Amino acid sequence: GVGLLERVAVLAHQQQPGMGSALAPQWVNRYAALGRLMGAKTFGHNVNSWVAEAEILARCAAAPAEIVHFIDGEHGGALLPRLAAALFPDGQRPRWIATYHQPPALLRGIISRETLRTLDAVIVLCDSMRQALAPLVAPDRLFILPHGIDTDFFTPAPERAADGTLRLIAVGHWLRDYPAALAALAALRARGTDARLTIVWKDFLGQPPPGVTIRHGLSDAELRQAYRDADALFLPLTDATANNAILEAMACGRPIISTDVGGVQETVGDAALLAPPGDVATLAEALEIFAGDPARRRALGQAARARAEALAWPRIAARQAEIYARVLALPSMTGADRLEVHGGPSRASATLAAGWPRGLNLPARPASRAVAPAQAEVARLLDAGDIETLLALLGEALLAGADRAGIAAACHPLLHHLARHPLRREPALGALVAALAA
Repeated sequence: GVGLLERVAVLAHQQQPGMGSALAPQWVNRYAALGRLMGAKTFGHNVNSWVAEAEILARCAAAPAEIVHFIDGEHGGALLPRLAAALFPDGQRPRWIATYHQPPALLRGIISRETLRTLDAVIVLCDSMRQALAPLVAPDRLFILPHGIDTDFFTPAPERAADGTLRLIAVGHWLRDYPAALAALAALRARGTDARLTIVWKDFLGQPPPGVTIRHGLSDAELRQAYRDADALFLPLTDATANNAILEAMACGRPIISTDVGGVQETVGDAALLAPPGDVATLAEALEIFAGDPARRRALGQAARARAEALAWPRIAARQAEIYARVLALPSMTGADRLEVHGGPSRASATLAAGWPRGLNLPARPASRAVAPAQAEVARLLDAGDIETLLALLGEALLAGADRAGIAAACHPLLHHLARHPLRREPALGALVAALAA
């Protein structure tokens, strides 16, 4: 596994000091506009993503990678996979893989069919995501890999002594159904049960209702202790794929009350009580069960820890390495091939696929005598820092229908420029994007 992983460039899009933050405002607006044009809105607005992908391109030029994996596909993979093979050493592209995290309803507004066309493989976190993407990605290139958890850090602690109070914890804000959670808690307390909920979220608005405490700014160790101090995680959701709070609570041996949406059931197994979406009455009944049956809470907590151990990061990493090996064994395919579902798309598949935005969709242009600028001219303009002229040359050549392979070859000096000037990526990046249609 180590030999394979050494050949994989992992692009995680972590914000680096002096990178995205150094982009001049006028360039930020251009990148955002290009992102919208490509059907990659979140990518277009995350300027650090443009810089990170340019950096990876330079690294691939210096030391070719067999795989480039965009761990956060919602914010990556909109640029590099679209570039011509001629931009890479010996004309050999890496295999492009993206992992997506958001539920289908949100993912449709983030990525496009055009983005999916460029990828050699797509990884999702649960079956609802797989079903949504199945009409767009061939089945042998679409993989489910659940999110993992650090079971060495998040560990159980001895059960606290019973004091007649049901102590609950909820963590985070994304896709949380706090109105349902608070309504269910109020219903339980109205029946005379002493139930208290700690919400770990810095942006809770208004005065917390009776029985609710708000905390924020916790360290990792403090968050772990907060899970241990609770009897259960109480986390109603509006949608989900994987959920870190559920994974962390399970690793701490705490049972779960949540909502049966998205990938929640796949995550929790038999370690939770789940309610239909927005069902306050069922959530309140689940709370009442936990309040009155400590033995059941304890059994579900043990099941939660066992389920978390099955999702420990070393196990997930081994499955990730298997996916890499399978992708390398597949033939490299054209964008059109990647969209073909085996056996041909069904009418239902075609309907599902139609719900996804197309992304970049420029009209065909007639052939012309336009030619790409020579590499020497590109290099001269780069050395002179005349990025505006370079952008104009490349853009005019593209719009005039110049040979795409010629434009890609002309852009080779950009790779050397990126490698020589790692802190001056911004100007070169604009010119690189101009070659996107190549």
